Amino acid sequence: MSDQPKPPRFPLTVTDIRQFDYCPRVVYFTYVQPLERPITYKMEHGLSAEQRIAALERRRTLHRYHLQHGERLFDHWLRSEPLGLAGRADMLILAPEAVYPVEFKYSDGGVSHNHRLQLTAYALMAENHFSRPAHYGFICRLTDGQVWRVSTTGQWREKVHLTLQRIRVMLDTERFPAPPKRRGKCVDCEYRRFCGDV
Repeated sequence: MSDQPKPPRFPLTVTDIRQFDYCPRVVYFTYVQPLERPITYKMEHGLSAEQRIAALERRRTLHRYHLQHGERLFDHWLRSEPLGLAGRADMLILAPEAVYPVEFKYSDGGVSHNHRLQLTAYALMAENHFSRPAHYGFICRLTDGQVWRVSTTGQWREKVHLTLQRIRVMLDTERFPAPPKRRGKCVDCEYRRFCGDV
């Protein structure tokens, strides 16, 4: 009889982690009360921008990441059975000494909490998949090409595990979560009309 813990029965995605941190109701409407999610202009524009930046990345050096060597892997699928987690990283830089996840973000702001969680989740899976450390990664803002180096260790790993746990509790209990404290998030949300209290 094995003492190894069983993997979670309900697989989640890295997008679920990012969305849950932004607003848990998005994940609720994905799994508990599934609704067809409309594709917004912002989503389409962000996707086309990611495709353009990926084409440019293939011709660039790694100078802006302050790395000397590394192989770029685009839209790379990662999976972790122990975490019950999967996702497609925008880009990974596979270097001899480490692996670095890179996320492209179409936003005018800086590095948000949910983007840090997303990057850390990819780091955890990449570290396991490639058997080399992933202690930090990069977030690249598509609007101007600015790059941030972001830690993916310590408290951020703890927060990923805690977020996965909270998502699974919500799914198991099927309890409708409270709205976000910052109601400004609701203004452009495609699910707003289904909430009834925002």
